[in-house]
Amino acid sequence: DGTTLDIGGGSSELCLIKNNRIISCISLDIGTVRLKELFYDTGKMDSLEEFIKPILEQIPKEFCNQNLIAIGGSLRAISNSIMQKNSYPLKNLHDFRYMLDEEKGHILKIFNSNLDSLINFGIKKDRFDTIK
Repeated sequence: DGTTLDIGGGSSELCLIKNNRIISCISLDIGTVRLKELFYDTGKMDSLEEFIKPILEQIPKEFCNQNLIAIGGSLRAISNSIMQKNSYPLKNLHDFRYMLDEEKGHILKIFNSNLDSLINFGIKKDRFDTIK
């Protein structure tokens, strides 16, 4: 059981999974490219949280659970960075798990870094524009 999260360029999709079946799906109008163009490119990062908060409040409570299954390139890039930081012995991302509370600091460092330093986190150059 859990919730899948697929962050795309223009939107993000969440699906609630119970007993290996999709119960419900929702789409949110927040994607990496959309947010980058609206806030990062225009220097309005201080307005980002104000924009996102009401959208996130639309997520039904049953979607908020302990198991988030990340899908998509940006989330995969962050997971790869966590694997590298922790010297994870396998190169296969499939079934890689981590606790958000334990990795939140690392994730915030990624988001607060400048484009040139993303390489230090193991982020590939083709993901720079969507991570920031």
